[in-house]
Amino acid sequence: VIGVIKENDYQNLELDFNKGDKLLLYTDGMFEEFSESKEMYSEIKLYSIVNTNKHKDIHSLIKSIVHDLDLFRGKAPFHDDKTLIGIQKR
Repeated sequence: VIGVIKENDYQNLELDFNKGDKLLLYTDGMFEEFSESKEMYSEIKLYSIVNTNKHKDIHSLIKSIVHDLDLFRGKAPFHDDKTLIGIQKR
């Protein structure tokens, strides 16, 4: 478990990955970023860009996410640290 919060309940989950399946792991800094007009990027925007680009290989998907976030942020300073890890089964 990453990012454990004591008050939350957690359970084990096993998933079978098939060829081409992808897994994205990210920190809250990926969606808690602000534009120059102080609008927050949000999880909805992150999910939308992932859904729009889900057909791409994992490297291209990550590039699309980072590009969209950079366009959204514009010249606003970074608000938080960001981590984005992508895994794709071959």
